[in-house]
Order: sequence, then C-alpha cells, then structure tokens
Amino acid sequence: MTADLEDEHRYRLAIRATEPDDGRELVRRIQRAPETISARTVETGDDLEGEFVEWVPGTVLVIERDGDLHPFPAGREPIRVGDRIHAIGVPDELAAL
Repeated sequence: MTADLEDEHRYRLAIRATEPDDGRELVRRIQRAPETISARTVETGDDLEGEFVEWVPGTVLVIERDGDLHPFPAGREPIRVGDRIHAIGVPDELAAL
C-alpha cells in the first residue's frame, strides 16, 4: 500500500470515529450554518480603533493582541491598533467589518 504513495505529493491521514462525538457534531453544525468567520487587523486611523467590542459587527470570538489570545472579550473592551479581531456572523453583517 505505501508503494502507491509518491514522494512529491503531500497526503493527509483521516480517521473516522466509530461513534459520533460532540466535536464532530460541532463541525457539522458550523459547516451547515449561514454564519461565517472573518478576521481583520486594526490599523492606525481604522474605524474600529477605540470602539468597544460590543459595537463590532457580528460577535467577536477572539482578539489577538501582543501575541496573546483573548477569547470572548467583554463588550466594553476597547479595540486597539494592532489587534486582530476574529468575528462570527452572517456575511451581510461581516461586510461592514
């Protein structure tokens, strides 16, 4: 069987679980949901600079700031220059992001 594999190609091993689990169910639901995830880095003069997380279109899942991850930030957390924001929402909502 390994003789069929070619050196110049990359392969990914996938194993199916014998029983469904919560992780697989979560992935299945995300794949079928109308929402999507978008990311954006805030730059100087950006509309989001100084705004609160709760004012960001969609729902902010995580902020990457100074090499640290801040999951589910508080609504009153201010957005700073250099922050990378990851938000989930419907495409129309995230178009403003």
